[in-house]
Amino acid sequence: MGFWKPYPALGATRIRMCEEISLLSGNKSIDLERKGKSPMRVLEELVNSTVENTLALVLGERVVEAFYSYMLRDFGLKQTDIFSKPSVFSEAVDKAFGKGGDAIQRVIVHNICKRTGIEYTKTNECSLASAIARLKEPKYQ
Repeated sequence: MGFWKPYPALGATRIRMCEEISLLSGNKSIDLERKGKSPMRVLEELVNSTVENTLALVLGERVVEAFYSYMLRDFGLKQTDIFSKPSVFSEAVDKAFGKGGDAIQRVIVHNICKRTGIEYTKTNECSLASAIARLKEPKYQ
């Protein structure tokens, strides 16, 4: 997701990772500049915020709060652990929402792909776990 560019103050021979990721969410531009954080941490925050925002839009705030409590109680999964344990999150969604869980996860994956530049088509759908695995690839960092 990040890209390498010369750092002007140090000359063209030294480079640094650009930690600025600008995203479009609705009509608002979101700036996720995270000084001192690794690109992986920025991606983790991006995925977690995308999951939270998508769930809130699809289910509503109260249902999301109840779902997070259920996740913690029955699966030991905190809201901040979704990036590191996507298969557990998928299982929690499936158990909580039944057949509707698949649709919820498709919307989440679609939004993650849209925000990170991963190609997403209906014929090439991927799971949340595989989308996160792709984000962990070096080319996205």
